[in-house]
Amino acid sequence: RLAGQNALFFNGVGPRFALTVPVDTRSATHVDFVYRSGDGLYDSTTSTCKDSETVLEGVLLLYSADGMTWTVLQELGYNSYYSEANEASVGLPAAARAAAVQFLWVQPLHSGGGEDTWSLDMVYVGPGSGPQPSFLATNFSSDTLDPEQMVFAPNGRLAQYCNQAALWFTGDTSGSTNGIQEVLTVPLALQGSNNYAFFELSTGCSTTLPIWYTVALERGSGSSWYNVVAPPTNPLTTSSTSYNTMVTVNGSVYQSYDFRGGFRRVIVPLGSQTGGTQLRWRQYSLSSQSGTREWALGQVYVGGACPDGCGGHGMCRGEVRATGEAVCACDAGFVASGSTCVADGSQPTELRVTFDGGNNQINPQQWAQVQGGVLGVNGCGTLSGSSTLFFNGVGPRFALTVPLNTIYMDSFSFDYRSGDGSYDSTSSTCRDSETNLEGVLVMFSLDGITWTVLQELGYNSYYSMAYTITVTLPGAAQAPAVQFLWVQPSNSGSQEDTWALGTVAMVPTRTPPTSVSTTRTTVTTTVTSTTTTVTTTFTTTTSTTTTTT
Repeated sequence: RLAGQNALFFNGVGPRFALTVPVDTRSATHVDFVYRSGDGLYDSTTSTCKDSETVLEGVLLLYSADGMTWTVLQELGYNSYYSEANEASVGLPAAARAAAVQFLWVQPLHSGGGEDTWSLDMVYVGPGSGPQPSFLATNFSSDTLDPEQMVFAPNGRLAQYCNQAALWFTGDTSGSTNGIQEVLTVPLALQGSNNYAFFELSTGCSTTLPIWYTVALERGSGSSWYNVVAPPTNPLTTSSTSYNTMVTVNGSVYQSYDFRGGFRRVIVPLGSQTGGTQLRWRQYSLSSQSGTREWALGQVYVGGACPDGCGGHGMCRGEVRATGEAVCACDAGFVASGSTCVADGSQPTELRVTFDGGNNQINPQQWAQVQGGVLGVNGCGTLSGSSTLFFNGVGPRFALTVPLNTIYMDSFSFDYRSGDGSYDSTSSTCRDSETNLEGVLVMFSLDGITWTVLQELGYNSYYSMAYTITVTLPGAAQAPAVQFLWVQPSNSGSQEDTWALGTVAMVPTRTPPTSVSTTRTTVTTTVTSTTTTVTTTFTTTTSTTTTTT
């Protein structure tokens, strides 16, 4: 199969071709299809998808307005589409836009039955009718995919997933042959310069680590696609310690490890767009591991009704909201204010973490999300308590706090260590970083979308022993709801370039004036907050937070 349950497979003796019925193409602009030729094994005796070996054995796409004279639209090279399914999009010239046009996929020459094979799937001649919508909003609760919002979703189905309606891509257990898994929107005519994509993503309902793969949000059309947010240049340059103040870590490519255990919401700024913008969510395999690469989309909104992304703390209802509803459905701990969400004053005013106890589980009352780090391993030894948060995993490594009220906080401290000074001794579990690119950044954000660097922890500045580091907060980081992030933008793989966090102490350093509401003072005894935080890089869900001061 290529993009669905079945594909048209060509392996016969004699002529091989597929010819459409006459199609009215006067309003059409292109032909889309999914295609594969061979498997890259070059006629292994065990293969059923035998490769073509010369240019003469390629496939041609032709068209005809009379069924007699045929014109080539595209040559599908004999060695250009092997080993996996490929999407192709071919524009139609003026001569191919007529009342009755036929399309022909033909292989002029092959070496016989079972040789030089190819497959065809998901043929579309279009575009669709009607004006381009200015927004998209769906929760996948209907029985069929809405053709006015989504063009197609190969290998996806509408079903309940993690106890909510979703578009579910079930994956399979056949390793690298599970075909295309994606959903493609209709062309959108987005308005204005402050458009956002809001969506919920899950790679599994349990917290069990899945196979490593990614789901990317991409923009484009036909066969030309690129990430909506490109993976950024590592701000830790090799030649200096200067860096940009606003960075993301993975762009709009989302790791399977980050979205297990239910749905997490993502907010991606799209800015201004030209007419005909199409988006797609597509799964990419990063390994040849056998197993299920399942994922699902929940609620989706794309448009400009929430021009600041709901402040990073809500889901845009946009044009489909009910009468009287705010444009943003805000998270617990935040309230609607115009077209955004603002803190309601219930965020905790301090965070004290020792990583001791808790059965080696990350405390969701303190950390919104941790990736690539584990408790109870102590690969870099103990720092200040009996346990550390030790980062040695594959892929992204970061620790993200819950939102904190830092209005009366001037600084905070934490214990830290990176490597042991032996420079990757094979016997060491605390492996040193070897370039500036493998250092760690401490950052903050007011909305979970834009991140600002507070301090760089140089790759060779904190090895061989534990250090207590104090970070001064600038005025911009003293606000009612601030998240803090420790992130290593680059590493050399599992067990390499390791680092550890010990005690983290974030407490008010000034006493608020008596006129300030007690929900924001240090005399408050208990504050609770349930928050869902979303970012272009990380999307997190946290549970009730109780803080005693």
